[in-house]
Amino acid sequence: VHTCEYALLTFLWWRALRTVASANAALLVAPVIAIAYAGTDEFHQHFIQGRHGTPVDVGIDALGAGIATLLIRRRRT
Repeated sequence: VHTCEYALLTFLWWRALRTVASANAALLVAPVIAIAYAGTDEFHQHFIQGRHGTPVDVGIDALGAGIATLLIRRRRT
């Protein structure tokens, strides 16, 4: 589920960013924002009782961002 969520988040960031930057620049920035959010979300979970954040979860989220980036790039060419 996380992979799909972060793929969608990356896609939505790309759509929003390409209105103010080129599509290529947006495609570089969108996954960075999504992965940074994944990192801050996992950090936040350390402070929530009953939850724990792990680097593995960030990796799973990054996989989703990467897949979305590849699909967007493939669709555009």
